[in-house]
Amino acid sequence: MNAEIEKNSRWVLKVFKFVWTIPIVLALFKLWLTSHLPIMASYGGHDNLRYVIMGLEIFDFSPPFNYDQYVLMRQPGYPFFIRLSYILGFSLRFSQELLYIASGFLLAWSLYKYYRQKLAVILFLTLYILAPNSFFWNRETIQEALYLPLILLIVSCLIHLINSPPTQNSFIVWSAILGGGLAWFWNTRAESVWIVPTIGIVYTVIIVKIVFTSTGKHRFLRLKKLGYSIVCLTVPVIIVTSSISLATYYKYGIFSTTDVTTPGIKAAYSSLLRVIPDTQKHWVHVSKEARLKIYSVSPSFARLSSYLEGEKAQVWREASCRDGGICDDYAGAWFLWALRDAVADAGEYKSAPATEAFYYDIAREVNVACQSGSLRCKRKSFLSSSIPNPGINSSEFILFMNGIGSLSKELLISSLTPLQLSSGEEDIAHRKVYYEKITREPANFIQERSQLNTFKNRLIESVSRLYNLFIPALVGAAGIGLFVEHIFAFLPKYKFQKTHIPLIIAYIIFSCICVRVLLFAYLSVKSIPPAPRYIWPVAPLMLLIVAIGVSYLANRLHMIKRLVFSK
Repeated sequence: MNAEIEKNSRWVLKVFKFVWTIPIVLALFKLWLTSHLPIMASYGGHDNLRYVIMGLEIFDFSPPFNYDQYVLMRQPGYPFFIRLSYILGFSLRFSQELLYIASGFLLAWSLYKYYRQKLAVILFLTLYILAPNSFFWNRETIQEALYLPLILLIVSCLIHLINSPPTQNSFIVWSAILGGGLAWFWNTRAESVWIVPTIGIVYTVIIVKIVFTSTGKHRFLRLKKLGYSIVCLTVPVIIVTSSISLATYYKYGIFSTTDVTTPGIKAAYSSLLRVIPDTQKHWVHVSKEARLKIYSVSPSFARLSSYLEGEKAQVWREASCRDGGICDDYAGAWFLWALRDAVADAGEYKSAPATEAFYYDIAREVNVACQSGSLRCKRKSFLSSSIPNPGINSSEFILFMNGIGSLSKELLISSLTPLQLSSGEEDIAHRKVYYEKITREPANFIQERSQLNTFKNRLIESVSRLYNLFIPALVGAAGIGLFVEHIFAFLPKYKFQKTHIPLIIAYIIFSCICVRVLLFAYLSVKSIPPAPRYIWPVAPLMLLIVAIGVSYLANRLHMIKRLVFSK
């Protein structure tokens, strides 16, 4: 009897020593805990609802194809995921939560494969799975529900690449996976180029390792494999993007993934930005003063005046006032959306080629007026084709630094955003017309409340309070750990064994965070302050930095303890 008890005790102890036991239990707990929470079912016609409608229509290749200013306004990456979830028979809510959890496990496994740091893995997955903000964002029908997991996939692949010798088959396999993930990532949000610097850093490190650790034929062979890797990385992006553009051409007559970035609208927008008003307002790209001047020289643009200066565009001025503090004009990118709606109001969104031609007419008329001197304009410049004055002056530099500070703060607290466990829009008819058809969630799901669901909500609130209680201490410990690790990095005598997570991995992860923060700090100077949702996709990487920092501190304290007692 005692032998049996001892055997069972050893088995239980072995299970709990297994690095993945706690994370798997937490993942299953999270899936159960969120199973009653519905999709938010927003009315957002330019965001949430638009993706749902695109998901319904994405595989529709039977003419006729209706076209307006909404059809191609968003990238197809997330709508494809919505449709894929439907095809696989999962509810969208479950798919998004499952993808969120799976991408976290992939990143943790990628780290653990090369650096057997149990504390870092368990702590990261605990913080990641139970992040209070995830209870809200994973129920939204917006790109970030897919964008975040794709970022973790890309970082996971980079960890594998930097640790795999180029001569191994796994190096090419992970390059191909990275290429596939990057292709999907590239067609999910418009600003996806921001990930390129981090990828460039990793490939630079790999090249340096090849140059300094091999010679002759071995070096040539590894550089050749690296070339194959770059092909595996870039070709999927080109093929997928071109395929989407071909499908768009077949359906609507323009070779593009979205009509917000077509040559016509870019030409029109950049020509409007050339016009110099007498008074330049911060955050206002095309002021009312500039528009009034352009109306007088551009018959095509003049057709938009009744919309842009009238009550119909009030919705955009209200958004500008709410988000940018510009209440008598259009702040930043709000003007682009107002411009598109104005063109539609003028009846010029009948077909994609006709709309392109209309935008080209605006560009031609404005540029001719600039050349003739009828308008005072800046010279054409690639850098100023989407932002009036791309450079940062001394006063803007202060705003830029403030933007970095506020975004960094937002990044640290993004996982702590107060819980939002509401059902979102509770209009059953609205849910039935749009969301029920593609999300595999019954329209009346929000009415199916029970005592158990109330208990789950209270449990979520309790977990979130504990999370908010411990995270500041963990961030502080991580900061100390990173500082201490940098000190020991200059003491070769105290370097750790091979399984220790090298600082270069932390630098690569941190570079990814920094590029996104710098990008949106810049946009906060030149456009409007970014919403928290734009920082949320890299918040898990900050949680990983915290976990790595805490593991550094724990390892160094253990080392110091060993040194003290050995004496």
